[in-house]
Amino acid sequence: MSEAVFGFEILTQSSILCDLHVEEAVICAYDGEVGVLPGHADLIGKLKKGVIRASLDNTNMFFVVSGGFYRVENSKLIVMAKEAYDAERLKEEEVTKELESLKVKLKSIENSKENGDLKLKKSLLEKISLNEEALKALELLHL
Repeated sequence: MSEAVFGFEILTQSSILCDLHVEEAVICAYDGEVGVLPGHADLIGKLKKGVIRASLDNTNMFFVVSGGFYRVENSKLIVMAKEAYDAERLKEEEVTKELESLKVKLKSIENSKENGDLKLKKSLLEKISLNEEALKALELLHL
């Protein structure tokens, strides 16, 4: 392992997705991508839904996050997200199947006479978007 590393954690409401040391991370900040290297200045910000890339020993790791917040402090990057997934653990067939199922549910709501419950519609749209980001992460993983 390289000597120039920093701590990297991804936390969700229910678990710690990862707790490791990396040489570099690129996060999907609300106002653009932010690259983090060892010794980075302290920083706090808002995440948007997207893919986070972390690197160690010429190996890239990809994580999908639903949005949230990040903090760089004392040689550590902490990502706090409502939902987060390690792309290594995702199966493309399952993500694609769930995405199609969500789209069918959304279409059903949109075709109903009352156009459905807005909270349910919003929830489905957020899940669809997160699944699309998961597919992007899987593509990056296989490059």
